[in-house]
Amino acid sequence: MSPQDAFHHVVHDYPGSVAALAPRIGRGEQVLRNKATLDRPDGEPRSAEPTLSDVSRVNRATRDLRVIEALAAELDAVVVRLPDLSAIGDDALLDLVLTSSKEYGDSCSALREALADGEIDRLEFDRIERETLESVRAQLEVLDRVRSLVVDRPRLRVAAKRTAG
Repeated sequence: MSPQDAFHHVVHDYPGSVAALAPRIGRGEQVLRNKATLDRPDGEPRSAEPTLSDVSRVNRATRDLRVIEALAAELDAVVVRLPDLSAIGDDALLDLVLTSSKEYGDSCSALREALADGEIDRLEFDRIERETLESVRAQLEVLDRVRSLVVDRPRLRVAAKRTAG
């Protein structure tokens, strides 16, 4: 799906469609409708294109990642939504780290097994890709949880004492 197609679907799939979404993002209904129009069948260009600001506003209002995913797919990249981990404790953080390590091990095993015969077929690649993406997701969960532990305060520098020797 192209980013423009994704924008169209996100806008029109929103509960209440364009009429409900337009005021939430500070756009007129007809302006948003024009920006969300798909390519015209007669080959004529659309009357308006969504700007980066439009995409950002729609994404924030809808929490829908399809436009970002379509853009990422054009660059052979993926988008991962991070879960809210702010309320988990130290034991759960340890569990996240261990799960992350397990997922990385699964990814490495999939690669090792696929390379055993010297070539990688489509099914083997699909497994490697799935296991690797699960590993990345798990690593990002750990990072997001650790980020929630960060305390912003100035660092105190302690001068090391030098002893006469």
